[in-house]
Amino acid sequence: MKPINREEIRKIMVRGPDWVGDFVTSTPVYRELRKNFPQAKITAVVRGWTRGMLEHCPYVDEIIEYDSRNKSPVNTWKLLKQLKKEKFDLAILLSGNYNAALVAWLAGIKYRAGFDYDWRGPLLTHALKENGREYRLDRAVRILEALGLKVENRTPELWAGPEDEKFAQETMGGFAKKFPVIIGVGPGTQEKEKCLPEDILITLINSLLKKDGCGIALFGSRNDVTRGEKIMAGVRSKEKMLNMINKTTLNQLVACLKRSDVYITGDTGGMHIAYTVDAPVVCFFGPTDPGEALPQKNNIRAIWKNPGCSPCTLRKSHNCKTLQCINNITFEEIEKIVDGLL
Repeated sequence: MKPINREEIRKIMVRGPDWVGDFVTSTPVYRELRKNFPQAKITAVVRGWTRGMLEHCPYVDEIIEYDSRNKSPVNTWKLLKQLKKEKFDLAILLSGNYNAALVAWLAGIKYRAGFDYDWRGPLLTHALKENGREYRLDRAVRILEALGLKVENRTPELWAGPEDEKFAQETMGGFAKKFPVIIGVGPGTQEKEKCLPEDILITLINSLLKKDGCGIALFGSRNDVTRGEKIMAGVRSKEKMLNMINKTTLNQLVACLKRSDVYITGDTGGMHIAYTVDAPVVCFFGPTDPGEALPQKNNIRAIWKNPGCSPCTLRKSHNCKTLQCINNITFEEIEKIVDGLL
């Protein structure tokens, strides 16, 4: 693949991923772009829920919020006009949807790099193919390497601000004084097929709360509120629980997870946030592959009970009648791993 002419690059547009986990694993792109182009203007085009995570990023000059779920021509035309006005020289498409490539092409951006998903290859000047069982972080920075750029550091990073750290201290500090060991639990995921059954989580939490000095904090989005309420209803020692579901921004979650001794979660955005801030993580997997989702770190443990049909596509998992891949995981297995990390 032909390298770009670096002398031509004065303005760079980075179209961010649509999901939190993909956002986290793509964060090295911003840092490595800045190293390669210290004088260029870097603009991030992202969805509203990840915009806040870039507000303290030292590598980005401008943030444009774009709701990729809004498929209306008016919404697309508004973004297109904005991008054409900026006259970008390079587009890094971390989002895999067709619209991202189409808008970059229509905006007349000379170099357009990304993966050849969704039949969008002809719209890209640098179209990459997936390398099978590839960790998502490696996939993101490979776009830069395909352009002939140097990648020195692949480690993801997050940028919580001082106000987020203050929130975490005020929220978690008092809880930590009462319970020296804080175990975070993320009970929900975007897809129900990735969720551990509620009864297993309740049994696990009740068992963990028997440990001396142990308190448990629940984290999640507004989609997890009902699930969290059911878990709280089934927990015996409620005074040892802190329910933070739908009570944090993503940056506040970053700051809170720094203060967790272990974080138990499924394959979701919180998992990526936790290991990025170096919290020990226990991850349970069902239809997805931990080899694609997780880096190799000593304080990360994955449970994957592959019954022979996993990993599978989300479409297939939606129609699965048994979900053995996730339902066969026991609370004893998780607790044993947690004990090993504490």
